[in-house]
Amino acid sequence: MKVTKVYKTISFKESDWLAKYINFNTEQRTKSKSDFEKDLWKLMNNSFYGKTLEDIRGRSEIKLLTDREEVKKYIKKPTFKDSTIFNDNFVAIENNVTSVKFNKPIYLGQAILDYSKQLMYDFYYNVVNKLWKTNELIASDTDSIFLNIKTEDIYEDMKKIENELDTSDYPKDHPLYSEKNKKSNW
Repeated sequence: MKVTKVYKTISFKESDWLAKYINFNTEQRTKSKSDFEKDLWKLMNNSFYGKTLEDIRGRSEIKLLTDREEVKKYIKKPTFKDSTIFNDNFVAIENNVTSVKFNKPIYLGQAILDYSKQLMYDFYYNVVNKLWKTNELIASDTDSIFLNIKTEDIYEDMKKIENELDTSDYPKDHPLYSEKNKKSNW
């Protein structure tokens, strides 16, 4: 392949501008005493990530109208989608959006997703596959992995990789219970 022309370039300065926020939420999650708090602090990070990949296409515009002439005007538009009549003087008109401004940092969300995949693949291929050669990967998500593992003693095996696991939700009298990686591995 031979490059003959460069149309556009992008440059940026790399920084850890979000680290303080993510680390704070992760620390708060680690300190949490209730499931609600744990979920809240996880959601704070996850919802930020979700906003970076938010698809803004296919949205609707809703107008709440009290004027009959305005209602007629919006119903006649080629973008008209639906209406809801609340009473004789109050109508909601739903129209398709005609233009979209792409203002979400999708590149950031993609980078986060790529990094998450890298962590998951690294764990699966360099930890799980080395310990359980005949495992079966059933499904995975950005922060979880579902496996079918056949072994004589799963807990003995897990002791070998305890530095990779969060076992803080185990009963406190469980041999593998530890707060070492509490809510922080993934």
